[in-house]
Amino acid sequence: MTREEFNKILQDEIEKNLNDFANVLSEREDKKITVEQMVAAAYNMAVTDATASLVATLEKIGVLKYED
Repeated sequence: MTREEFNKILQDEIEKNLNDFANVLSEREDKKITVEQMVAAAYNMAVTDATASLVATLEKIGVLKYED
């Protein structure tokens, strides 16, 4: 897997999570968000940040390598 392929997969997953959250919120007429939805959004953001940090660390120490 190349770096570009990996980044595309990661970006697609992030966009899917954001779109899913936006769709749930926009379906509600009153635009109020439940506590569960806030927690889910915060969790998704935390996982995204943690994944990006992990990828950067693995690249830096040479564990995660890409084909040319």
